[in-house]
Amino acid sequence: MNRKEWNKHAATFEKNVCDITREETDNQLGGFVSRVKLPRQDAVLVDLGCGIGTFILRYGARFGRIEGVEYASRTIARAKTRCADVRGVTWRTMGIERAASVIGGQADLTVCMNVITSHLAARRASQWKSVAGVTKRGGFALVVVPSLESEEMVELEYQSRKKNKTPLEHDNGVVERDGAYQKHFARDEVKRLMGDEGFAVKRIGEIFYPWTKEGMRETPARKGKRPWDWACLAPVSYTHLDVYKRQPPLAPSPRPSPPPGAREPCYFGHTVVGQIEIRFRGITFEFDCGADVGIALPVPQQHLPGGAV
Repeated sequence: MNRKEWNKHAATFEKNVCDITREETDNQLGGFVSRVKLPRQDAVLVDLGCGIGTFILRYGARFGRIEGVEYASRTIARAKTRCADVRGVTWRTMGIERAASVIGGQADLTVCMNVITSHLAARRASQWKSVAGVTKRGGFALVVVPSLESEEMVELEYQSRKKNKTPLEHDNGVVERDGAYQKHFARDEVKRLMGDEGFAVKRIGEIFYPWTKEGMRETPARKGKRPWDWACLAPVSYTHLDVYKRQPPLAPSPRPSPPPGAREPCYFGHTVVGQIEIRFRGITFEFDCGADVGIALPVPQQHLPGGAV
């Protein structure tokens, strides 16, 4: 949906939008939050897609500074009103894709609740990168996404009531409902995507919500297995680098020995034609052509693009 359509939902946000912090059934989210190791003072929370501020309202007292990011201006206006007593909040009306370049890597905890759901892969990729980009080294990310396994369970339950059953089909986890398309994620997919962005997954688990959100009555039989979203808690495990080669490289040059005094491990790159551009947490570094580029970082070699930068 575009910003105008999202603003239409501001007044009825609780009815029309999945606010998992409010709708979860057994306080599983609190269990995830309790596992986050925060500094004793001035901890920073970045809520990407904060909606009407439910997470900030519930957990904001644990933080000295908070960044609330929301796409729709009317929705964030409601968040400001609801969270008026929460101190230290900066509200930003923008898409979460821009958050890394605006906020930088400051978060001790980044939360992103059912926001990375676009059917467009490029948009989702930029949103995953934004989660990584605002989380500082040693910080945690708590991401909630729709579960593909839950969606399949719900569809089977729905089809059990139909005479004419249709096969379950999903194009790369994209589910269509009433003309709207939403990406759902398998458990292993969530783990892989978090790892791709430099996180070491600490815990993945279900966050259950009522059957009524799926348009079904919660019978005694259904109560034993409610639908769920996946929640993933992960600390930053390495520094993520985006490397963009502006022109095709020549053949790799021999890797020289690390210079005296270099921090280990030290990796050296390739001779390039033109320029090489490295984007590091929203900061761009450019190197001229024809020179070997050396970077010393305390990260495993396999985590650098191509084994080296």
